[in-house]
Amino acid sequence: MKTRIEIKEQAKALIKRNQIWKAIGIPNLILSLIIFVTILLMPEHYILPVYIFAFIAAFYELAAQIYLYKVVKNEIEISEGFSNQIKDILNCLTRENIYTFLVSNALIFCWAIIPFVGPFIALVKDYSYSLAIFYSNDYKTNSSMQNITKSRIGMNGNKMALFIQHLSFFGWEILSFFTIGVLSVWLQPYILASEVIFMDNITKDNK
Repeated sequence: MKTRIEIKEQAKALIKRNQIWKAIGIPNLILSLIIFVTILLMPEHYILPVYIFAFIAAFYELAAQIYLYKVVKNEIEISEGFSNQIKDILNCLTRENIYTFLVSNALIFCWAIIPFVGPFIALVKDYSYSLAIFYSNDYKTNSSMQNITKSRIGMNGNKMALFIQHLSFFGWEILSFFTIGVLSVWLQPYILASEVIFMDNITKDNK
């Protein structure tokens, strides 16, 4: 398993290739701005449009994760050109990825509504299920529940390491807040790439 510093250095190099960070970060920033403006302009009727754009943002982030995972595994190359990269990112999303993503999030929601301890359990389960979407790429014949079960096994002993890796970006997140989210154009791809490389290391170790 690579160290956190090694993972971050590899992630920086990854998102610099053909400036792929733009194709990941710019759509994320645009969608975030749309959500923010919608809340400001429609304070009484913002719920439905916000949910719609939040779902779009979530699925685009999912597609970006799968795309970066395929790049790290040398299954695809990063194309040149912003529009080509966005098209490649969207084309990486499969039915298996979407099903596994929806099922894992539905399970996390069910854990979260348990009185008192629900949010804590949901947080732990979120980390336990975090490998599932990547297994949906590696094992296309697996069901969503098989991917989730495999993820729970793979994340044994790795949840805290991923949690600490996420915490290590806290300073960047604060800085992004003070730039009104502009820094997120680069930061979000950096965080995603770091997580993808972390997951790739686990899947390699578990083979």
